[in-house]
Amino acid sequence: MSKSLHDSLIQNEITKLTQIQTLSYASVFKRKDTIIKAATGSGKTLAYLIPLINQLVENKLCTKREDGTTILVVCPTR
Repeated sequence: MSKSLHDSLIQNEITKLTQIQTLSYASVFKRKDTIIKAATGSGKTLAYLIPLINQLVENKLCTKREDGTTILVVCPTR
């Protein structure tokens, strides 16, 4: 994990993984397609966003509209 992202998490008092984060981080960090289903408040959002933000920070991607999609997150609602 990038130092800046790690420091930001610590600053926001995010210091321990939830169960769903522990189960999903490896596949998300490896850029594998991942489906996460868990109860509200279980940490799903950070489970997929932290690894994705880390990839963007570490790769220092400067994308342009014509480059196409870099990350696609689908969040179904009722």
